Amino acid sequence: MKEISSYSDNPVNVVVDYFRYIRHDKNFRILWTIIVIVGVTIASVCLLLALGYASNSILFWLAIAILIILLLVGIASLAMVKISYRILKDKYESADLTPAIIINISPIRLMCFADVSIDIDDSIPVVKISEIGSLPFHKIQVGEVVPCASDYLQGTEDDRWSDFRPTPIAWATGDDLIIRASINRLKKEEVELLRKIIKSGNTQFATGKIVKIKNA
Repeated sequence: MKEISSYSDNPVNVVVDYFRYIRHDKNFRILWTIIVIVGVTIASVCLLLALGYASNSILFWLAIAILIILLLVGIASLAMVKISYRILKDKYESADLTPAIIINISPIRLMCFADVSIDIDDSIPVVKISEIGSLPFHKIQVGEVVPCASDYLQGTEDDRWSDFRPTPIAWATGDDLIIRASINRLKKEEVELLRKIIKSGNTQFATGKIVKIKNA
């Protein structure tokens, strides 16, 4: 599936705090862990280089080879960081502002809403269950409304996106006023539709699978 920038009539418009975000997103933490490990290893190899050069041993040439490989890995990782930051920045500026509601607190599970219609004059409302590890600036209680930034993935159908990826606004900013303002900007009919679905008890969906809302 190919990610596509989608039209939004209610964009998030939040300046992302990248280092705050990586505390909450597992994939970004893994990327930065790799970078730290590579950095520490490069420092260690440099020490080996100094020792090998001083003793004029094969250790020197082995360390040179390892250092070249590590430098290539480091450069690739930094390039990935730059790309990921740009994608994240674009997402929190122009992606859809969509609602989610906490339906379970341990682990934290959100029921997330989105309209996956590509045609802005049509509507294809869907929900999905998203499981997350942390949620700052919110009361971790069932029923808590969580504003999210949602981007979309293109599939095989021309009239709809195949999936959406909601991430909490609270992952991207430490400003409580921005989070509260985002809650106020959520479309009330979408929040009420989520509440209606949750009240009906119809929340037993597979995590990560989108489900079309019937009779919406």
